[in-house]
Amino acid sequence: METSAITKTPIRVVVCDMDDVLADFCRSALHIITQDPQNRRWYRRSPDTILRHWPQGVTDLVEVLGMAPELFWEQVDEWLFWRTLPVLPGAREFLASLQQAGFRVMLASRPTLSAECWGAKVEWVQEELDGVLPGNPAHSLVLGRQKELLARSDVLLVDDFPPNLQKFAGLGGETVMFPWHGNARRGEVGAKMHQRVLEEILGKYEPKQEG
Repeated sequence: METSAITKTPIRVVVCDMDDVLADFCRSALHIITQDPQNRRWYRRSPDTILRHWPQGVTDLVEVLGMAPELFWEQVDEWLFWRTLPVLPGAREFLASLQQAGFRVMLASRPTLSAECWGAKVEWVQEELDGVLPGNPAHSLVLGRQKELLARSDVLLVDDFPPNLQKFAGLGGETVMFPWHGNARRGEVGAKMHQRVLEEILGKYEPKQEG
């Protein structure tokens, strides 16, 4: 008995979000917030404990903390913070595997309005992903406030933030949700989350043949 082959969607470009997909943003921000005595509620609390008790249905870290946005960003939004974010374990291998499978990979990030943030993100990509993406890795980076402008039927967005995915899909793009504490895949957060997302992509999509 013959079995029908699985039809995969052809994809020209995989666009990967940066914060909490490639870079450890939330945990790093919490390390700053919990070390500042002015944040009485969170002072000396464990960042990992805060992440584990992230309220279901809340997508934004500032909302989790119950802080005024301007106070949060005043403490976090500096060049050194953005430039020294740790690479999440498995992130480099994830990008390399996508390229080995034949996909073109781009990065997209929504920076703050601070010039320091924009510059630090470029330097982060250049240094942390050197040898992972072809040529100068910064040439594969798109910085902007509206990732959905990249949406096409043959472009796939990998992102942890549900509103970004909804907007991208609404304009005809393909999407895969990356596991994080603030979305529906929170139960998958852990050491194997990059591998799980990679397997999902390879199971649903194939590189689009040009020409």
